[in-house]
This record gives sequence, structure tokens and C-alpha cells, in this order.
Amino acid sequence: MNSKKYTQSSFSLVIAPLFVGLIVTIVNHWLDD
Repeated sequence: MNSKKYTQSSFSLVIAPLFVGLIVTIVNHWLDD
């Protein structure tokens, strides 16, 4: 149970920056056009 919670939190720590980077890239493309 505890290890599952740890895996979930570390998964969020990896996905969050990737998601932010994706949004920044999309916004930059949108602003370029």
C-alpha cells in the first residue's frame, strides 16, 4: 500500500514537468503564429 503511494507521487513528479513543458511549447507555437 505504502509503496504504491510512493510510486504514484513519483509518477506525478515526472509527469507534472513534462505536462508543463508541453503546454509551454504549445503556447510558444501559438504565439509564434
